Amino acid sequence: MHSLLLPLLVLPSVLGGCARFSTNDRWTVRTRIGDGYATGYQFLEDGPVIQTSRYITCNEEYITQSQCRGNSSLCRIEVEGGASASARFSVQPTTNNNEALMSFFGTVKKAVGANGPGDEAVIGMSPQYQACGNVGGPSRSWCIASGDSAWVRYYPEYLCVSGTTEECTDGPFESGTELVVCGIGRLPSGDVTLLSNRTIGEGAQSYTASDVNPALDNTCSMGVAVFELKGWSFWLMGLAIIAGFIL
Repeated sequence: MHSLLLPLLVLPSVLGGCARFSTNDRWTVRTRIGDGYATGYQFLEDGPVIQTSRYITCNEEYITQSQCRGNSSLCRIEVEGGASASARFSVQPTTNNNEALMSFFGTVKKAVGANGPGDEAVIGMSPQYQACGNVGGPSRSWCIASGDSAWVRYYPEYLCVSGTTEECTDGPFESGTELVVCGIGRLPSGDVTLLSNRTIGEGAQSYTASDVNPALDNTCSMGVAVFELKGWSFWLMGLAIIAGFIL
């Protein structure tokens, strides 16, 4: 006579998270205007630098390649290529675990959705945790004079809300944390700024513009254009099945 032993062990996910996000806000568009984002949203300035042109010095050789408005003393510099951007938080997360942050963003979207439509209904784009796509266009160009140097930086358009985290375990924030959460809006609608200084920022936070436009080699243009979180994301960390046959 045979007997079957099938003990099943399922190890739960060790991914922490916040079960609730308390907010009365609706999504509001935040775009960089002039010298920066609006008061209360300056943390968006500290996002990763997105270079969308090559760094050029206007000289005779460059004028021959890209003359501006038919003027033999001006060089044309334009925005070309793709940009990748991710959600931003006004408070530093306790973890950089991407899965945990995606799950938290899903919790935020669910909470905000209960408050009714906001600017996402106006722009026709739900806020994204991650997004990538083309940000160039013929209207995004400048003329610079012979001898001058410049490059272009792109700043994303965001959809933002404020609220408080609740019932958090092992991050990505402590319970009771008041913060602003900003998802990515329409990529082409972000701001582009012409910069003359090749290096910006200081120390470890500095960035030096490249002679080659990195936006033309953006990997997001190679596959899926937009990534959107639909809800909670879980990892199954372990599954063990032991089967034994005993005579």
